[in-house]
Amino acid sequence: MSTRKTSDREKNEKIRQLREVTGVTEQQARSALQSNDWAVDRAINAFYEESAYSSNIGSSHHSSHHSQTSSSSSSSSLSRFDRKKIEQLWPTYADPRDTSKMNLDQLLRFISDLKFDPSDREILILCWKMNASKQGELQRNEFLHGCQDLQCDTLDKLREKIKQLNNEVETDNEKFKQLYIYTFNFARSSTSMKNLDVQP
Repeated sequence: MSTRKTSDREKNEKIRQLREVTGVTEQQARSALQSNDWAVDRAINAFYEESAYSSNIGSSHHSSHHSQTSSSSSSSSLSRFDRKKIEQLWPTYADPRDTSKMNLDQLLRFISDLKFDPSDREILILCWKMNASKQGELQRNEFLHGCQDLQCDTLDKLREKIKQLNNEVETDNEKFKQLYIYTFNFARSSTSMKNLDVQP
């Protein structure tokens, strides 16, 4: 059991992080962190477990409607996944000096070709679904596995799938929780780059 005390500066930073992820008030964030020994990830988990429980009450009509609309839209986009297409697409964005990854320049071009902005939430969703392990780059195996999991073998399919997931996190508490826990850990794992900055 650690006896190290959390400084006021650390507490304020943790409060800021929790509020950024969950949107709660400062007082709610402080209370949640105090209840979880000032561990942000535990406080996030506790928040979403409580939110999921409360949102399940009285939300059956909305969820059934949502499942109908999402199932109809997903069925129309169901087509056979062709892994060869993705393998052929990879060299377009691979780092010429190390073809096992996209570096930042290639990643930004990939994002641009998907018609997203680097500051869009869709980019976090893309990284989440590709299970990207490092900011500013994407590994070949992450790209291939991510596209296969999403069943997307073209940029158009990938763009539409990411847009669909972006809409789903607004109403699906579990997806929302998974995304923001991933985002929190993703940001924490790389302090050298907080976001993708594009120089004009």
